[in-house]
Amino acid sequence: MQIYIYREDFFYNKILATSKSLVEEILKDKSKYYTKRKIPKKNGFRTINCLEKNSALSKIQQSIRINFLNTISIPNYVYGFVSGQSYSDYLKPHVRRKYYLRLDIKNFFENITNDTLESVFSYYFRLNDNKNNEELLLLIDLITLDGKLPQGAITSPTISNIVFRQLDIRINKYCKKFNINYSRYADDLLFSTDNKFLHNDFFIKKIKYILSTRGFELNKHKIRYDQDSISLNGFVIEDNIRISRSKLKGLSSTLFIIDKHRSNFDITKLLSDINNSGLNREIKNKYSLLNYLAGYRAFLLQFLDRENPEEYYNKKVSNYVIRIQNSIELLRG
Repeated sequence: MQIYIYREDFFYNKILATSKSLVEEILKDKSKYYTKRKIPKKNGFRTINCLEKNSALSKIQQSIRINFLNTISIPNYVYGFVSGQSYSDYLKPHVRRKYYLRLDIKNFFENITNDTLESVFSYYFRLNDNKNNEELLLLIDLITLDGKLPQGAITSPTISNIVFRQLDIRINKYCKKFNINYSRYADDLLFSTDNKFLHNDFFIKKIKYILSTRGFELNKHKIRYDQDSISLNGFVIEDNIRISRSKLKGLSSTLFIIDKHRSNFDITKLLSDINNSGLNREIKNKYSLLNYLAGYRAFLLQFLDRENPEEYYNKKVSNYVIRIQNSIELLRG
């Protein structure tokens, strides 16, 4: 059920779950609750502001997300930052299509500014004129840093979907005119169809225009046109969705090394061999290795088609899951 804010006491007691005095104290210096972290990417590093866990501001943001943001509906063709949805779900609508187009939004979070948030969230604040603006601006202050949405805040993923909601609806409505499938995962927009119009410059110009109405731009270097199949982030979409060999290369190598060490198990030697195998991350200890394997197991399970257990690709994924489970049991000893 969608919540609208009519009263000041409701805003503090039910949405923020705290007092006005504590909020004012936190906002005197909210930057102290954030830590800058460098996240590796292809061409170097990206710096993000991460909200400290269990801090006073993080608790308020948790309340905002649970009590308010989660009540705002998101279109069912949006998959990123949505509970119960995965990257494979984002790809599924595009199986068995002739033409593919992938677009990437430039500086996704950084382009969501205070002005944009005020425009979007003013709809949900219905106090009297003076209080309406005061509480709205206070909410925006609690969820932003330096005038924009910080990528490492608790509320930012959900807010990005809410900000994009009207754009998603407009894009999908336009796509329906040409029988084009549309889905979005965070800043990745994916389109597919049997209609060649998808590869027409006019189509992209229309999408660019829709995005520009909220201040978003496309990353022109990441535009992808494909025909019959498309490969994205290690996944290949064609008659089904499969994981590419490159995506599984590191896992295959790690499982092979673990199997080799089974008869004479020594965790120090095992970790040394894994870290010297060319894996694109460092495995520091046994618990790091367990987390790596458990993460991959959860990742692969989403690709199992339980309705077709005998299908070749399904068997291949199942085999990986079994090998991972056996390796986890060995490490837990």
